[in-house]
Amino acid sequence: SDPIESGDYGQLNLSAGIEVDQFSIELSAHNLTDDDAITYASGFQSRGEVYRLRPRTIGLTVGYQF
Repeated sequence: SDPIESGDYGQLNLSAGIEVDQFSIELSAHNLTDDDAITYASGFQSRGEVYRLRPRTIGLTVGYQF
């Protein structure tokens, strides 16, 4: 079965980082506005599937170069 049209959606992602000597740190945020949009919907009736945007995700990465 063909997919059902899900409409438009937007997503705001940000990341920032800094490196000092051998150390690095990065802060990132995905779906910062926590939009709950449907990205895909299957029209197959016995096994209808709906995919949504991943909820807001915030991460911190710390690194050290030897």
